[in-house]
Order: sequence, then C-alpha cells, then structure tokens
Amino acid sequence: MSRWLRLFRSPTRPTPSTRPARTRLGCEPLEDRVTPTVSSVTSNFNGTAIPAGDYLWFNSVAKVTGVTQPTTVHVTQATITFNAGTTAYTVAVPDSAVTLDPAQPAGTATAAYGAAGWEVSTRAPYSGNAFLAGAPWAVPAAIAGGSVKSITWAADFTADQPGLQIKWQWSAAVYTQFSTDPATLAVKPSDTATAQFPNSDHAGTPEAFKTFVTGGARGGGGSNFTGSYSSTKLVIPEVTTAPALLATLSGLVTDQNGAPQAGVHILLTGTTATGATVTRDTYTDEFGAYWFTDLPAGSYTVSEVPPPAPEGFEYLFSVATPGFVDGVEDGTADGQTVIGGIALAGGDDGEQYNFVNYYGPLG
Repeated sequence: MSRWLRLFRSPTRPTPSTRPARTRLGCEPLEDRVTPTVSSVTSNFNGTAIPAGDYLWFNSVAKVTGVTQPTTVHVTQATITFNAGTTAYTVAVPDSAVTLDPAQPAGTATAAYGAAGWEVSTRAPYSGNAFLAGAPWAVPAAIAGGSVKSITWAADFTADQPGLQIKWQWSAAVYTQFSTDPATLAVKPSDTATAQFPNSDHAGTPEAFKTFVTGGARGGGGSNFTGSYSSTKLVIPEVTTAPALLATLSGLVTDQNGAPQAGVHILLTGTTATGATVTRDTYTDEFGAYWFTDLPAGSYTVSEVPPPAPEGFEYLFSVATPGFVDGVEDGTADGQTVIGGIALAGGDDGEQYNFVNYYGPLG
C-alpha cells in the first residue's frame, strides 16, 4: 500500500532558487568577417625644421553626413608612415569610436581617451568638423626643414549603420612641451564651442598644451593649434552588424518519484521575431535534462513524448510545468505534455520547463 501511495505523491515544483544545476556547452559568436573600408591621405610637412625633443601632434577630423539615427563610426588599425632623411618612421594611432546622435543636445560634444582608444560623441548633423583620432609623438632626432615630403595616414573605417559618408583629413602641429599620454591632452571634440571648451578653436586642439605650440610640420605656431589640414578624402564605411544574441531553453523529465528519465524525446517548435519557423528535437540525458541552445528571439512551444511504462506498470498521465525566463515565470501548460507561449528575447535563459510522468501498477 505504501508503495502505491508513493506512486501518486504530488511532485514538488522547484522554485527559481532551488533549480537543479545543469551543464551545457558554451557557444561563442562567429568572428566579425566584415572587410573594413581602407582609406589613406598623403600630404607634406612645411619647410620649418623640427628639433629633437619637440613633439608632433598628429590629428584628424571628419565631416559625417547621412546620419538619421544614433550610429557609431569605428576607425581602427590607423598608422602614419613617413621618411625623415634616411630614417623610416611608423606612428601607430589609437583606435577611435565616434558616436553620432541626432538627439544629443547642441554644445555637448565630448572627446575622451580610454582603454579602447578615443571615444568621441557629438550631435549630428553638426557644423564644421568633429575630432576623429590623434596621436602624440616625441621627435627622436632633428628633422630638417622641407625634408619630409610624403606622410601617409591610413586607417580602416566601419560603421554600424548604412548610408554614411565621411569626409576626413589630417594635420600635424609641433609643440615644445607635450604629453605622450592622450588622456591628458584635453582634446576639443568639435569646431563649434562646447560647454567644456567655449571657444572657436578647431576640433582636435589639445587645450591642455596649446600655449606650447610652435611652427613646424603643417603648422605655423601662434593660434594654429592643429596645423593646416591635408586634402579631403571621401569614405563610405563598410557596415558592421553586431552578432545576434541567442537564447536557451532547458528542463527536466522525471517520474512521479523524482527519478530522472533518460532518452525522452523532446520537441521544440516556434516562430522567430522575424517570422521564421523553428523546429528542433532532442533527447534527455542520463540526468533527465534537456536543453536547446542558439535560439533566435521568438515564441516557442516545447513538448515531450512520454516514455513507455516500466515492466509491470502502465502509463497514467503527465504534468507539464511552465518554467522561468531569467527568473520570471513564463509560458503556459497546454495539456499534459505541452508547454506553449514561451517568449524568448535575445540572450534569454529559459529554465525549468519540466515534465513529470506518472505510472501505476497493471491491473
């Protein structure tokens, strides 16, 4: 009799804090295979000699059009190459991310330097130019006036929205005192005045050191804090798409005594947020666990095929229990073996979509 009663004990539903642990293989997104748009601009230095120990401030600016929503332009793998006499130089330029937002209030443009490189934000459209990227360089040996005739700044351009056009150019100015730490330069982000820099200095002006500017490179000193600009190059950046976040769905299958049931056939159907149909199936492991990974955002239904009864018993019924999506209960039991209405967004983790199968003695 006790064994018979045990067969019909009501199962205890796990709460989110007592869910059994499970193990699943991790999935890494595929690498970004977008080919950036490579652009370069070549120009010259003027005839003023540059003493060893002075500093060059290489800086670039851009005019970006076609912005209709918040977007970011990425400028990466930039280098400046030139020869001074018989010596070849390559200056690495930090990466840059320029965020353009039509909703950003006027006068609030910013330019900062961090672990990822330059981070610039500005309203779009904007008047004049916006700072694109820059690199300080300590001059290791004297550069004779007029000896540098071909300096090439090359970079990779990408954007996260289509339809952009970037007109960019660069310059260089000489400073007698400077810093090789870009974070200390206090770079002006735009030609227009900002709350931080309420002046008419050009975008790219290193406000913290502008009193030390002198003639040379592409500048004449005085109030020419960036140097005179090169010719302009038009770039239509390649569009990058962030990898879609994918969801997971998992659960357990047991009998009424809590014993895991291995090899149970689990079916998954659904419709993604883009209208695509999803149909998958799997089988529970030795712990009675099942899971589906790499699910696009959408609405899903999961169901089981109850396994045959053990010898001497017969199948009676099943109980389907909706689970939790990131800790919030979601889904409905559509019968004994079906759970529907499971809404998964990108990156969601749906757990505890469980099934309990009941069996009784023959006769």
